[in-house]
Amino acid sequence: MEIPFIVNARKDTGLFNSKVGIWLFLASEVTLFGGLFSGYLFLRLYADYPWPERALPVLPGLINTFVLIGSSVTVVFAWAALKMREWRKFQIYMAITLVCAGLFMVLKGIEYNAKFGHQAVRLQGGGPVQDNAIVEGHLHYAELNDDGFMVEVGEDRKKEEGVFKANRVLVKASELTFVLTRPTHEAYVKEILRQAGSNHKITLAESYRVIDKDELNAGKMNRDQLSNTEKAEIAEKGEELSIDLLDKLEDAYLEARSHDRKIRTQFLAASWDWIRNEKGVEEASTYVIEKEIWKDRRAEDAEKIKILSLRAPSEVTFKVEPVEPVEPVEPVEPVEPVEPVEMEEDLEIKKVNVGDDEGYLHAIAQRDGRGSC
Repeated sequence: MEIPFIVNARKDTGLFNSKVGIWLFLASEVTLFGGLFSGYLFLRLYADYPWPERALPVLPGLINTFVLIGSSVTVVFAWAALKMREWRKFQIYMAITLVCAGLFMVLKGIEYNAKFGHQAVRLQGGGPVQDNAIVEGHLHYAELNDDGFMVEVGEDRKKEEGVFKANRVLVKASELTFVLTRPTHEAYVKEILRQAGSNHKITLAESYRVIDKDELNAGKMNRDQLSNTEKAEIAEKGEELSIDLLDKLEDAYLEARSHDRKIRTQFLAASWDWIRNEKGVEEASTYVIEKEIWKDRRAEDAEKIKILSLRAPSEVTFKVEPVEPVEPVEPVEPVEPVEPVEMEEDLEIKKVNVGDDEGYLHAIAQRDGRGSC
């Protein structure tokens, strides 16, 4: 079976299959890139954070634009030469087109190679950062030294054993907030302390306190008094940042949270028993929680839970302060010895002043009833 209109065009349209195929291909490209560019415009126009600019190198993209324009011209010349059966010109124009294609791919490789090691960190609200700013950078190669600290190495060592890609972001911070609901990352804390060195001091901004369960159950003090007892203090204000300190705070928080969960579970179970046994409601839980009687009961329980819960803070903040250098004390010049003063035997010393402004020794004496110096 012969496929029609491969070589000869249709008489009514003047088109043949290959031209229609090219048009369909171009239409699909317009549809594809039209959707991509539309999505890009919507993301950029309605972004709720500063849009990253110049994330890719500009010069390779600029050169590639002219390479594409030039190659599109030479490929048309090659097609025209082939139509006129000028084989030599076809070879030249096609060779130029292939060179442009190779140059295009090389520049694209340079342009997008950086994206494989690109990273971006979004800074969420808190402290002076309120706009979800994005800090961009690239991965570097690093290794761990004998003390467990990350040390940056050159790219020439990337194939050595123990060398890995590291994500390193340097941010000047006045405060550091650790969320105790997440595990403490020992490597990050070590790196923070290493960068702080002896030039900065990272200390606890406020005392971390958790109400003691036994004192709470005794019922002899209110919550303000319970928070200020000696047992409630887990860490004192001014304690320096360390992994052991964070572990201690995390343990105290998790223990308090476990206690609060038990309290909530007990109240929830008691509420179900009250609903079913005393009020006689036997419906499924999905229907019971929509009833006003259940909502009123849970509101009462919430007030009681506030009284019986420890409610430990889930975050802890450290201050980052520069350490003022201690000025060296200037050496004190030695004082010249004072020559002894010869005095008569009946000279009685009443007062002696040493080290006055002139550096002399003065004596006020009384001799034969008369004062002399």
